[in-house]
Amino acid sequence: MDRIGRLIKELVPQRPRRRRFYVYSSLALAVMLAAWLFSALPPNASQAQSGWLMAFISKFLGVEVGELLLRKLAHFTEYLVLGTFMGLGITQLGWRERSFLVALGLALPAAVIDETIQVFSGRGPSIIDVWIDVAGAAAGLLITRLFAGRRPDKRRTAA
Repeated sequence: MDRIGRLIKELVPQRPRRRRFYVYSSLALAVMLAAWLFSALPPNASQAQSGWLMAFISKFLGVEVGELLLRKLAHFTEYLVLGTFMGLGITQLGWRERSFLVALGLALPAAVIDETIQVFSGRGPSIIDVWIDVAGAAAGLLITRLFAGRRPDKRRTAA
C-alpha cells in the first residue's frame, strides 16, 4: 500500500489535487460498490425496486417506462456516474493519451463482476448489460473530458 501512496504522490505532486484525486476515486469506488450491491439483490427485491422507480417516473414525469428499458437505463446511468468520477479523478492526474483506455479497462471488469454477482443472487446475467455498462462509463469519461477540458499539465509546461 505504501508503494501506491508514493506512486500517487509522484503522479499528483500538488496536495489539493491529490486530495481531489482521492475524493473522486473514493466516489467512483462507492458507485461501483453500490452497483454491486444492487446486483446482489434477489429477483423479487430487484423487481420491487424497479416497480417503485417506474411508478415514480410515471407519476412525476407523466411518462410510462417499461421495466426492460428502465433496467437498461439504470445500468447505463450507474456506469455513467462511475465513468464521470473516474474521469474527474483522471483530470487531477492530467489526461494522457491512454487515460481513457485505462479507465475503460477498469470499468470492463467492474461490469463483468457486476453481472457475475447476479448469478449468485438468482438473477440472469447478460453480456448486453456488460456492454451497456461499458458504454455508460465511456459516456461519463467523454463528458468529463469535454467539460473538464484539457488543462495544461504544469509539470510538463515547466520543463
